[in-house]
Amino acid sequence: MADHGPHNRRIFALPALFALVTTSVFLIVMRWRAGAAGFPLDDAWIHQTYARNLALHGEFSFVLGQPSAGSTAPLWTLLLAPGYWLGLAPFVWAWALGALSLIGAALAAAYLARGLFPEEEHPTIPVLAALVVAGEWHLVWSAASGMETALFAAGVLALLGVAVRWARKLPTPRQAFLGGVGIGALTLTRPEGVLLSGILGLALLISLWRRWSVLVKYGLIVGAGLLLVVLPYVALNLHLSGAPFPNTFYAKQQEYGILYTLPLLTRLFRLWPTLLAGPLVMLILALPWALDDPRRAPGQWLPLVWVVGTWVLYAWRLPVTYQHGRYLIPIIPPLLVYGTGGLRRFWRKARSGWRWIVTRAWAAATALVLISFLWLGADIFATDVAIINGEMVDVAQWINTHTAPDTHIAAHDIGALGYFAQRPLLDLAGLVSPEVIPFIRDEAQLLAWMEARQAEYLVTFPSWYPTLVADPRLELVYQTDTALTRAHGEDNMAIYRCRWP
Repeated sequence: MADHGPHNRRIFALPALFALVTTSVFLIVMRWRAGAAGFPLDDAWIHQTYARNLALHGEFSFVLGQPSAGSTAPLWTLLLAPGYWLGLAPFVWAWALGALSLIGAALAAAYLARGLFPEEEHPTIPVLAALVVAGEWHLVWSAASGMETALFAAGVLALLGVAVRWARKLPTPRQAFLGGVGIGALTLTRPEGVLLSGILGLALLISLWRRWSVLVKYGLIVGAGLLLVVLPYVALNLHLSGAPFPNTFYAKQQEYGILYTLPLLTRLFRLWPTLLAGPLVMLILALPWALDDPRRAPGQWLPLVWVVGTWVLYAWRLPVTYQHGRYLIPIIPPLLVYGTGGLRRFWRKARSGWRWIVTRAWAAATALVLISFLWLGADIFATDVAIINGEMVDVAQWINTHTAPDTHIAAHDIGALGYFAQRPLLDLAGLVSPEVIPFIRDEAQLLAWMEARQAEYLVTFPSWYPTLVADPRLELVYQTDTALTRAHGEDNMAIYRCRWP
């Protein structure tokens, strides 16, 4: 591929700047519409609590004095911790990391695009792909959410770009080792990051077809880099919980096990509507023009293999779409890269006639959809923040004001409670109380468990546990009054005092 030169490389400052602008727009709209700073989901406060305890007390714990294997993103926890050493507000450092992650995702999209479309002599496709990723509202929402999603997406794009290159040219042993380290870091960002080991393995197989001894050697080198990073975390999980993955990995699957009764085909396709709500709905149509004959360019198919594999895995084990499909958001950027390249290829071939009109209209419609959903996404983000502040943060502050520091609180959403109230917690979702995972949806057993553990208060949305909250031993003492929550068809969070015999 031709050297783009210093001038062309400077062009990539545009996507980086655009990422800063889009993130800033979300935060400004949040402040304007929500009236206060915040995060759009309670899980962000879980990460903040782990990071604060690590930074200030040297404990990898959610409840002080109780080390736990509850964090699915320990690398994100480590990155958040310096904010507490610097004495910054929790939002500031998290938003800065999120903006940097979005910039990283945009530049990694350009890197992947340069690998997928090597015939492009000018950086048109890489720059356009980077701009689209920097402006896709799901990704901007992720960058401002206080969560690890944007960082994970950046890592996925970078490693997919590596895989495409390995399929064309065998890496050096040092590069192979660093590839394994990269997979390890991604796995510490989210457990499914380990799937990238299969993609890099396929890339090596393409490069080393029939050279089995060399393939084994490279596989061992990549594996060594992966294990160097991941084994300490696996050992910690085994020590704390007896399982290799964090508690949440198992709790989520158990909690939403009822969805496994749906046919797999239904689960596969119910995941897509929320992901297609944005520029992807326009660019995915260009996928046929992005893919070459697999016999001529097998590496070009590797990112698509990862997308399909991740999609099938989630449909099989965690087919949920809440929070704008946040678990599957990382599959959006590779598809945007494919779509941008495909549309550009179609554009170049359409020099006159109806194709010329179609490509120009298609590109203009894609840009319009991206900008429109960016504004809609900012409003959605502000709404999400207002609901979390009005529900989880509000009840956490009530608990902090009206109960003693040693009060035992049972709750389903523990993020804001852990951060603002810092009480001993009984977690109905299994994050810090993994013993509930086997009966996580059995309200009678949960009630008995709460009684056995002498919970003094229960914090939950009443509709989540209708049988449990109807028990006469639970007395409603406080309920939020956030109208926005009710306007979205949900009930307000409530606090119940437990009166056991």
